[in-house]
Amino acid sequence: MLSLKKYKNSFLALLFISLTQSIYSQDVDSCSLWVDSVFSTMSDEERIGQLFVYNVPATTDSYTTKSLMNAVEKRKVGGLLFWNGSLESQAQLTNMAQAASKVPLFVTMDGEWGLAMRLKNALRYPKKMTLSALDDEELIYDLGAELGRQCNEMRIQIDFDPVLDVNLNPANPVINTRSFGENPVEITRKASIFIKGLHSKKVLAVGKHFPGHGDTFQDSHEELAIVTHDRAQLDTVDLYPYKHLGDSLLDGVMVGHIRVLSVDSTGTPASLSPVIVDSLLKKELGYGGLIFTDAMKMKAVSDLEGATVRALLAGNDIILDPMNLNKEVEAVISAVKSGQISIDLINEKCKKVLKYKYNCGLASYQPIETNGLEKRINTPEAKRLQAMLSKLSVTVFKNNDDFLPIKDLKDKKIALVSVGSDTYQTFKNTVALYDSVEFYSVTEETDSLEYASLDSILLEKDVVIMAIHNTQVSDSMLYPLCMDKEKLIQVYFISPYQAANYEMSVSRADACVMGYENLTQTQSACAQAIFGGLNTKGKMPIKVKDFCPKDKCFELSKFRLGYGVPEEVGMNSLVLNKIDSIAYDAIEKEATPGCQILVARRGEVVYQKSFGYYDYDNQVPVSNFDLYDLASVTKATSTLPMIMKLYDEGKLDLDAPIYHYSSDLKKTNKKDITITDLLYHEAGLPAYIPFYQAAIDMQSVGGDLMQTKKDTTYCLQVDKNYYANKNYQYKYDFIKKGPDDEHMLPVADSMYILNSFRRLVWESIKQVKLGESKHYVYSDLSFLILQNIAQRGAKESLNNYVVDEFYKDLGATSLGFLPLERFPKNRIVPTEVDSFLRMQTIQGYVHDQNAAFLGGVAGHAGLFGNANDLAKYYQMLLNGGVYGGKRYLSEKTVDIFTTKKSPNSRRLLGFDRHLVIHDPIADDGTFELYGHTGFTGTCVWVDKKNEMIYIFLSNRVNPHGWNKKLIEMNVRTKIEDVIYESMGK
Repeated sequence: MLSLKKYKNSFLALLFISLTQSIYSQDVDSCSLWVDSVFSTMSDEERIGQLFVYNVPATTDSYTTKSLMNAVEKRKVGGLLFWNGSLESQAQLTNMAQAASKVPLFVTMDGEWGLAMRLKNALRYPKKMTLSALDDEELIYDLGAELGRQCNEMRIQIDFDPVLDVNLNPANPVINTRSFGENPVEITRKASIFIKGLHSKKVLAVGKHFPGHGDTFQDSHEELAIVTHDRAQLDTVDLYPYKHLGDSLLDGVMVGHIRVLSVDSTGTPASLSPVIVDSLLKKELGYGGLIFTDAMKMKAVSDLEGATVRALLAGNDIILDPMNLNKEVEAVISAVKSGQISIDLINEKCKKVLKYKYNCGLASYQPIETNGLEKRINTPEAKRLQAMLSKLSVTVFKNNDDFLPIKDLKDKKIALVSVGSDTYQTFKNTVALYDSVEFYSVTEETDSLEYASLDSILLEKDVVIMAIHNTQVSDSMLYPLCMDKEKLIQVYFISPYQAANYEMSVSRADACVMGYENLTQTQSACAQAIFGGLNTKGKMPIKVKDFCPKDKCFELSKFRLGYGVPEEVGMNSLVLNKIDSIAYDAIEKEATPGCQILVARRGEVVYQKSFGYYDYDNQVPVSNFDLYDLASVTKATSTLPMIMKLYDEGKLDLDAPIYHYSSDLKKTNKKDITITDLLYHEAGLPAYIPFYQAAIDMQSVGGDLMQTKKDTTYCLQVDKNYYANKNYQYKYDFIKKGPDDEHMLPVADSMYILNSFRRLVWESIKQVKLGESKHYVYSDLSFLILQNIAQRGAKESLNNYVVDEFYKDLGATSLGFLPLERFPKNRIVPTEVDSFLRMQTIQGYVHDQNAAFLGGVAGHAGLFGNANDLAKYYQMLLNGGVYGGKRYLSEKTVDIFTTKKSPNSRRLLGFDRHLVIHDPIADDGTFELYGHTGFTGTCVWVDKKNEMIYIFLSNRVNPHGWNKKLIEMNVRTKIEDVIYESMGK
């Protein structure tokens, strides 16, 4: 890649321009030989045809095909301009037309923001004014090169770009944000960088709209535009880019349908004026490249008699998009026959066209390969560039008291107000990735009563984010909503010129962000900027009244997770997308009804997808915002951070006997156990005890509660080969259908257990016999004891503590116990269909039976949440205890707990650990991961060396917990292998 950073200084930039060559063939003899050989075979009518570019829809219907073939075979046009279609249809028509054409055709593109300007399934890139906000102008070169690459794939040789108009008129109805801005020197520099990118792929660049459409009040698509300023201003402003770019960089110039009285006092449109095209452009400025008219169908000239002939006589080489091809070609033929146009002029122009065709490779044309075309166009690198352009152009032009990015999310009530449009979904969803918000919408149809109601609601919020997506709602309507708010953030997805109309509203805002365009990628980028998900360096490219001078810029720093594409962090998205097929295969083979999968690297979430459904009824699809039962991931995500925090505060000694912190254990066999023993699962505790059975009246069973053989009595299946007695009953007064003072602990719907059951379980734990100490036995009891110790040390319940100390400020609003207290049931993915203890589908209640009978809050299980919020907690650990500008844990504490390994097992202090061996990405190919897995089909793994987080959430226990396919198919590990493959060299 050519580095252009050193050319940002205007003088050096122009020096660079002067030393740059166009794409002209250096082999002049070969070029001349080809041109002469082709020219000699052509009739006068064929040579005339070379001077026309025909505009045709990129659709393959019979009418379009017939029209296209008429233009190519009968009229022998020199080029085509496609619009309003798809990549595939344009490719088919291009191949068809080139095969039928005697002389290779120019295929042109009007693609100021990429192929998407005309083709629906291509990537949309920013307009020129958005690019002007970039701090790194090298990206403008990258965009030119990328668009050139895409043109190569589509066999497009000419791009009608860049726009060189100096937009001096904020009310310009047609140029506006299509221009790089209002400074001719900057426009020239940026245009030169963009053109060099195009040239790197041998694509011709055509500057427009000569002599300058930037200071007009009319749209030449609809009427003749008028430039009123004098010749001196024209020379120093409008003509500046053309003077300094010339035909050394500009392969073509498009002449606009503009009346420029300071040059042509007759008022003739520039495109038809010999004074402007021949005398000014060709002779005075010495321009020798291709000269195109703007589209001749535009109303500014479409009704003028003899416009095509006049355009050629004025000095244009190519007629773009004639109003009626057959009629206009015949008009030129007649003009030649009558002597109005000399055949020598036609021949000169024809040879000039042929020379350019040779220079851009049409002498050795190859058809488009249509298989896999869209993938080759919309490559991962193309998407990376799209994301980078959007992120780096975001401009913060007001930030009182450094309010942005938003800090201290804990207990903040945030409202998001969408103004003027229903195309807000990406912004709304991205904001929701950072914190819970209340959403409201204001449109031109909103009445005064609704405004009044919304105003009173917003007064109660701590932060109001107001997103202006279009100008349907005026400043006077919006201003009352901006008054007396605690903290108001305004985000503009409109042009800076339009934002100038919201001066009163801006004056009330604490922070203002300019997105420039209402694109999905821009909406995502602005939301990330507000919450610290990306660094912002965008600068305002123009002056916006007095409230925002040119180059205004508040740089924001990234301190939360961002959301991007894999290539931004050195990963391969094509490889990473293999995860999709693994997930679909698992669902198809009923290893799980659905799942959430997230991958983050270097602080960027680069893969976040949900697959499948809540259950096998396939009625409710899983979304990224749904909550899963995290099972034993609870240990590392709730109980462990509580222990870590108390250790950080000096309230716990990992090597002290646990009776120091839980005095009622002093006279038990557990008095010498240390916290380290519990964290390593080396306390001698048994793997599992079914405490829930203490609630069952064994006399009602009349024998064993369970057996391995199914019969008419033992018919309640609880495992693959395990059945419970259907006659069991709960002990008197242990279970109630509704809560009361003595039964406050929820077990399931219409099922509450005696409050004292928790004490009963604790007494049972105190009496449990111990096995061999310092011997690894994974045990839930370890974390029930740790919960007890932590709650005593903090003097607060586990649930309240982790929410208040961690989750709220992290913005991890889905994380927590007892989810039905915070979310509707339909947001929570159901787990097992329990035909034994609870006789219902478990949804919103913890799957683990012991945790359920403890009321849903337990040190080993009971936490719910989604992958996105889990990633925030584990990113905090990966950051060494810091996230969102706040320190939660000391770096030393995080390091101890995530690296100190047991001498007897693979376990870390509370975390599980495993090794990944993947040769392509490291010298030794071995990586240590810490994290945890969960019985319901969950896992979280963190790779410190690669700054990577991998999260997999599922409900593989639905409908039954004995479904082990997820484990047998090795689904989670296969996904992990793909992640490492995507980081491979």
